[in-house]
Amino acid sequence: MRKTRSLIVYASLVVLAIVIFQLYWIFSAYDTQQKAIEEEARNIIREYVVNYDGLSLIQDMGGRQSSVPKELMDILKDSLSGGHVQVIIAGEDKPLPDTLLKKLLESGVNPSKFRNLDSQMTEGLNDKLHQSFPSMEFVLSVNGRGKKYDTANNLSNNTLMVASQLHPEQKYTLSISNLGGMAVRHIKWQIVVSLLYLSLCLTAFLLLVYAIKSNRRLMQMKDSFTNNMTHELKTPIATLYAAAEALDNPGVREDQNLALEYIHFMKEGLKKLSSMADTILLNAKLNKGKVYLDKQQVNLYSLIESVASKFSPVLQVHDAVLDISGVQDGIIITADTEHLGNVFSNLIDNAIKYNIRKPFIKINAVHVKDSVRIVFEDNGIGIDKRDQKEIFKPYVRVSEGDRHSIKGYGLGLSYVAEIITLHYGKIRVEKSEMGKGSTFEIILNTNE
Repeated sequence: MRKTRSLIVYASLVVLAIVIFQLYWIFSAYDTQQKAIEEEARNIIREYVVNYDGLSLIQDMGGRQSSVPKELMDILKDSLSGGHVQVIIAGEDKPLPDTLLKKLLESGVNPSKFRNLDSQMTEGLNDKLHQSFPSMEFVLSVNGRGKKYDTANNLSNNTLMVASQLHPEQKYTLSISNLGGMAVRHIKWQIVVSLLYLSLCLTAFLLLVYAIKSNRRLMQMKDSFTNNMTHELKTPIATLYAAAEALDNPGVREDQNLALEYIHFMKEGLKKLSSMADTILLNAKLNKGKVYLDKQQVNLYSLIESVASKFSPVLQVHDAVLDISGVQDGIIITADTEHLGNVFSNLIDNAIKYNIRKPFIKINAVHVKDSVRIVFEDNGIGIDKRDQKEIFKPYVRVSEGDRHSIKGYGLGLSYVAEIITLHYGKIRVEKSEMGKGSTFEIILNTNE
């Protein structure tokens, strides 16, 4: 018991550690992806701000000089087609990029071309953001004025701002409302794989716990079976021992009637021991699948009637009633008469044993299409709902608290279920109510 608990605790800690690690890994990937999206969006804005600064310089240069000499224009054009001429603005360390130089040439350094510079820059930046992030929902604004590009109704606090180096008052602000959703979409396969891994771990853990509990319950049932069997063995052994001791007495041996009585006790004890051994051996054969049926055509009514006649003495002792009038005559099935007869005997015997009133057992059997429906109904103590699915398993017994008031090994109904299965049939508790009785239903195929 202590080892079992230690194993479950250890497995629980391992699964908890795996869950924590996977969640940490997912949130780390989520946070990294958010930062990557923010950084890429910021770089796009920075690129446009640099272009803005460059165009502003060109605008200033164009404002100081209304035109550029044709010779210089030709040299600049040649530079774009493979030349090595670079244009450096006074006060700047780096030459103008070719893209800005091209805009310079196309504009002819005419200040009128730059009147809508802010609007053009914002339009281009909006298009670039849409191109790079088709699913992004955002608001883009410049200095809080001009056009706003709003594709979201409710904005979050995921706001980026980049300012111009030449004109610090020129600020581009990008507010993203679905940054989290975008990050999740980017790492969705990582999340799926992680969740699958967690599911497998949790499933394995639950199966382990289930297996441990099942094995522990099975061991408890086997222990109970061993205890019951031990007590059952003591009675015939004690009878045999007492009878043998009595027969060892010369006076008893001389009294022929008394000697025969003790011999009868010994025979009954040996029969009981033999029956117990047969029960255990048969259960072992069933578990190993080594029980083979000798099937033949049999009249169902005749079989049930034969079984009922064997219970006549028991019925008289318990003042019980066994009604088989509901069994249709003429139903022919293919079955092993010995084992199927034992099935019926087990159900009748249980109905008599597990009863605190005058037992009443009613058997019905009707032909339904290609099968026969056999119903055993009794007025016994009933079976609790939580036990109804378990009673057909080996060693399971319906107990009264911590004790069993009725002798048995918990093998009867498991034997019944196995034999019905070998006949390709089905058995179930159709209904049962505590204190009112139970109804068992058996379905057998008449073609088998």
